[in-house]
Amino acid sequence: MDELSRLGPGDVLVFLPGEREIRETAEALRKHHPPHTEILPLFARLSVQEQERVFKPSTRAASCWPPTSPRRR
Repeated sequence: MDELSRLGPGDVLVFLPGEREIRETAEALRKHHPPHTEILPLFARLSVQEQERVFKPSTRAASCWPPTSPRRR
């Protein structure tokens, strides 16, 4: 994330195998993330409102979405 933030604004999509890995990664990223970065976990058990957050424009310079891998369904 640090390297990518130096490239300028944009989004990062990270695929992980399951909800536990997503929660752990999101927490680790929140503890050490560049300023103006939004961490938005995405998995099926989230409410519709929480899932829709990834589709709304962000006021931050960058967003990181760690969703589950679509192949794991």
